[in-house]
Amino acid sequence: MYKYLFIIVFSISFSSQSQQRLTETKKLAATSKVWGFLKYYHPKVASGHYNWDNQLFVILDKLELVSTTNELSNLFINWIDTLGKVSCIKRKDTKNAFEANFNLEWFNDSSLFTPELYKRLKTVELHRHKGEKFYAKQTAVGNAIATNEINYPNFKWTSKNLRLLDLFRYWNTIEYFFPYKYQTDIKWDDVLLKMIPKFSNPKSEMHYHLALLGLTVSIDDSHSSFVTPLTNQYFGLNYISAGFKLIENKVIFTSIRNDSLAKIDDIQLGDVVTMVNGETIPLILNRQFKYLHGSNIPSKLKRTFRAIFNGNTNSVTITFERNGKTSTKTIHRYDYSVFKMKPLVNEIKKWELLDNNIGYVNIGELEIKDVDKMMTELMETQAIIFDLRHYPNCTQSAVLKHLSITKTQVSKFIFSDLNYPGKYYYFNKSIKEEKHLSKYKGKVIILVNEHTKSQAEHFTMCLQAVENSTVIGSQTAGADGRITRYTFIGGYETVYTGNGVFYPDGTETQRIGIVPDVIVSPTIQGVRNSKDEILNKALEFINH
Repeated sequence: MYKYLFIIVFSISFSSQSQQRLTETKKLAATSKVWGFLKYYHPKVASGHYNWDNQLFVILDKLELVSTTNELSNLFINWIDTLGKVSCIKRKDTKNAFEANFNLEWFNDSSLFTPELYKRLKTVELHRHKGEKFYAKQTAVGNAIATNEINYPNFKWTSKNLRLLDLFRYWNTIEYFFPYKYQTDIKWDDVLLKMIPKFSNPKSEMHYHLALLGLTVSIDDSHSSFVTPLTNQYFGLNYISAGFKLIENKVIFTSIRNDSLAKIDDIQLGDVVTMVNGETIPLILNRQFKYLHGSNIPSKLKRTFRAIFNGNTNSVTITFERNGKTSTKTIHRYDYSVFKMKPLVNEIKKWELLDNNIGYVNIGELEIKDVDKMMTELMETQAIIFDLRHYPNCTQSAVLKHLSITKTQVSKFIFSDLNYPGKYYYFNKSIKEEKHLSKYKGKVIILVNEHTKSQAEHFTMCLQAVENSTVIGSQTAGADGRITRYTFIGGYETVYTGNGVFYPDGTETQRIGIVPDVIVSPTIQGVRNSKDEILNKALEFINH
């Protein structure tokens, strides 16, 4: 009795929902999901039998005549039926798949889809396309990349259909091929709902570009970036003559871009800025954070170089603290070209011997051809400091062969399964130990901070597998894995992390970064005294 009562209640409930009027945003979100799913799953579509952009434009035109769930589902059912029958071969599930990103639960949304449409979509999933895709392919390093997308060279931002296509393409690319989608602060479904109004009705071309910028920021990935002439105009291309960091929730000048120009404005290292043009720093950051890429707060704060002081005028007013006194003054802004530095006369040292028989290696300067000589010269030191606050030059394997490895498996990767989009398969990454070489016996110290990103993070993971190693510093960028390039309509590019990287036990590195064994946070006093607090802590650690 209760079973039949449930069916009756469900039917009445669905019947009521199916007649409710749908908002434009909900209709467009449903369209994006169905369009993207069919693009990668339907055998005829995924193999390139249709111009899938044109198919979307036809549906968008028809969408204006749709107002209820029944009407919307019928529109999609008729669309699917025109694509031809799918194969009768049922595809097997991916064994031991990584499924944190996999999400086809939206099939069950009764506020948008009827049971009849659910059956159509489920049939396509179960009999999905297998083999080479027309709109996506896998690279030699495992990333899935978009292919055969039309560029629309005569694109005008005023075209609503092309703006929505821009959104739908990127949203579905991330939906099926971004390994860290499950980690975004805002659920990816909610990002779609949030972005549709911005793409449907932007106030201007700049607002459209800011919508694209905000969309790429939404994946919370330090690899990601997006720059156009209009986003540059929004932030402004005039810079002050000092570089800065956000330390202890305050802005502090940490470098001088041009000595003479800084002297004109009496800018000094260690000045702490509390307000810019009458606004507090937290107020500015609160407004600009939605446009700052990054996997975590330190990596986002690293991107504030344009968001706080830049502008399109030639000056900016700051309130700052110096020697316990607060003052307000107007300083100049300049085109960045005036700050171009002259080439250094003396080459930066790639490695050196410090006091107390400690070796120091600048990984950003070290090249593969230098590694054997470097290790020979530092082999008898009590410790080697590998500074990974710089980006490596593919020296990882060359360095590791000289070190004593305690475990050969250092990480595992996940790569997109194109036969079941949204799912991933595992690949273990191991170090090949070369036993015929003499191995370094001293301490191995790895320095990291928010500039330690991608290859530098994986290098750090490998060095963590070395005997007697210690990581010292602050939170890293949290973007490990090879990048995938993506092009929006109009030719504007972005990138994102294309494959997932984990420790062998499954511990995540994306967004979290590499957690130091000894945490060192920079201080304002340290900057004022021109101290490298992370390096100093490493020296203290070695000598005690």
